[in-house]
Order: sequence, then structure tokens, then C-alpha cells
Amino acid sequence: SRRQLEHCTPASAGSSGVDVNESKHTLETVKQEKVPTTHEEKEKYFMAQVAMDEWLSAKGPKFNLPAALCFYRALRVYPSPVEPIVIYEWTIPPPV
Repeated sequence: SRRQLEHCTPASAGSSGVDVNESKHTLETVKQEKVPTTHEEKEKYFMAQVAMDEWLSAKGPKFNLPAALCFYRALRVYPSPVEPIVIYEWTIPPPV
């Protein structure tokens, strides 16, 4: 959604790194977001967040925080969060 995309922009990450306070605030905001309730909605949401995460990760270090937030959103709705983490360890840059 547009609101989620606002937290997945390079403005969320400083050019010289990630501000810890901003990161904490942004994470708390993401935690307050409503998540889908049905299996179909969760699956669609998961896939959209993973796609956004991969796209942002490919754009470079300036996008690490927004990419990580998308990944966090995806994990929130996945029934077994450990599985995607294992896969991502091989595919997503370590800073994300």
C-alpha cells in the first residue's frame, strides 16, 4: 500500500548510515500496521513485501533499511518465519 511504501523509501535511511532512533521509530510504526487476516491475503501480502524487499536490496546500501522493513513485514505474516530467513541468508545482502 502507499502508506507502507512511504516507509520503504530511501528517505528512511540516511546517506551516511541508519539513524538508530529513526530505525526504532519506523519499526514501531511498522509493528502497528494491520496485517492481513485470511490465508490468501497473507500470501499476497507476503509476496508483495518480498518483491519490494528484493527490488530495494538491489538498489544499493542506501536502501538497506527500507528493504529490511519490507522483509520484516513479510516475516510477520509467514507461518514459519525461520524458512524465509534461511533462504534470505543466501540471497539478500548481509546489511539488510
